[in-house]
Amino acid sequence: MGKPFYPSPAVFADAMFLTPPYPSSAEFMMFGALKDIQAGTTNPANGVFTANDINELDGIASVADSYPAIQINVMVALGDLSNPLALQYFQYYASNLASHPSIFSIGLEGEYSSDVTVANEMPLMQAAQAAGKQYIDYYKTSGIGPIIGHTNWPDGDFEGLLGGFTSSGTVGISSGFDKPLPFPGICPLPPNPDDYNPSTCGWTLSEVAAELQYAVDQPLANRQFVHFVAATDAGGKFRGVSGQLTSEMWDNPTLRNWIWTNPNYQGNFVLSTTPG
Repeated sequence: MGKPFYPSPAVFADAMFLTPPYPSSAEFMMFGALKDIQAGTTNPANGVFTANDINELDGIASVADSYPAIQINVMVALGDLSNPLALQYFQYYASNLASHPSIFSIGLEGEYSSDVTVANEMPLMQAAQAAGKQYIDYYKTSGIGPIIGHTNWPDGDFEGLLGGFTSSGTVGISSGFDKPLPFPGICPLPPNPDDYNPSTCGWTLSEVAAELQYAVDQPLANRQFVHFVAATDAGGKFRGVSGQLTSEMWDNPTLRNWIWTNPNYQGNFVLSTTPG
């Protein structure tokens, strides 16, 4: 996460979940534990970065908890899993987030974790389950739990769009590239969804439509979560649905409207406002 959501977690939650397209899930990559471990903080309760993560998640979930359909996926980066501090920090996140019904899963951010073996990961899964949460990983997994697959499609990714569903344990897909990108995008839609644009092109209406079409064509179990990594607008700031001047594309009213008005969307996805 790196920095607090602006201008407050509550405003973020309202803009993210409670404006069109009313998404009922979001994925949060948390790096506080990794930073505190690297800083030599041996007690998670004293971790400054960890406290920031949990405070932000607590504020977001405090809004989301009122909406039974919202399911937040939290992935924690831990570094070397053979370090006993990795489990201690993970347990700290799990225990501090356990009371929030909108926190659906707590898993491993595997791209910034290492020594991911069954023996090292099993205690993480047990800690999440003890907190009443599902255990869902991102990126690297030992195979003991489900993952939300990721592809950088439509930009610079050898996997293409189909790369997001490479595991039998996949329960969702995230797609996109987390860096400043032009908006609207500047490249044509690849003619085959397993192709990609070999440069940073940004999202277009056609690519949003292709992503949603691809998702609804998958078995329901594999598309429980469909996440767009929208990144930031390389062109500068705009007025977001949050009311803030920002370059954060999750807040962009045009991109959000492309999803909301797509014919594959409203009838095929659970909305944040769907009654429990």
